[in-house]
Amino acid sequence: MPIEETSVFPELALDKIDCGICAQITHVQAAADICRRLQEMGICQSNTIRKIADHGAGAVVCEVGQSRLVISSALLQKIFVKELPP
Repeated sequence: MPIEETSVFPELALDKIDCGICAQITHVQAAADICRRLQEMGICQSNTIRKIADHGAGAVVCEVGQSRLVISSALLQKIFVKELPP
């Protein structure tokens, strides 16, 4: 009987990741126009994103590539990622 392989790092919405953690974007679950705009900013499947700061004011600073972006808390719930090992 084969053993199911389970990931050490499950897929989570970006709002559930702690600051300083690097993660790989698995998918974005939003309307097509929002997905397209996020893709233009580099937030697309397989890219790496790092949550830099969360001051609890409804927006979070994230780093994608060499760019830093401020993303609303509501939008963070639509971006799904898997943590990358340290």
